[in-house]
Amino acid sequence: MGRPVPALPSWLTEPLWDQFMALLPEQPEFHPDHPLGCHRRRISDRIVFDKMLQLLRFGCSYETIADTTCSATTIRSRREEWIQLGVFARLKQIALDSHDRIVGLVLDRIAHKGEKAPIQASQRWHVERTHAWQNAFHRLVRWYERRTTVIDAFFDLADTIITVRSLIRQAWTTHRWDERPRRRP
Repeated sequence: MGRPVPALPSWLTEPLWDQFMALLPEQPEFHPDHPLGCHRRRISDRIVFDKMLQLLRFGCSYETIADTTCSATTIRSRREEWIQLGVFARLKQIALDSHDRIVGLVLDRIAHKGEKAPIQASQRWHVERTHAWQNAFHRLVRWYERRTTVIDAFFDLADTIITVRSLIRQAWTTHRWDERPRRRP
């Protein structure tokens, strides 16, 4: 039996994880308030992050993604912890700021209240293309979550992935680095 196919390629998940990890607070390996002074080790944040990417990409249930490395309850509780810390929203903002700094945002196509929309029919494909990219994340196509904070967190993560993928594709044509993908992403 071969290895399972990853949810996203490593050239995309590694920069995402590096920035995500930088936003997380330091956590002890064991829970310090446990009454017996011992407890199972905390599941690695990287494992839970990879499970979140699988949930987002494949759109299946927490129980389907859970395995011997991480339970469905752990995925949910860590997701809640990260939402409370605002990690997903901050990660998206960092990606958007980076995109603005490197590529730039086109703000002249934004309609203001009471004005006619500046986007013509020939330019609508920018918006439709973005929606199509979001549809590649099956968790966003059909709603399994009830709370809007969880839905927003998954949208933030998907938008971050789309933005970072765009930045890597842009940089691939203009820059060289050691872990650069062999073919254009």
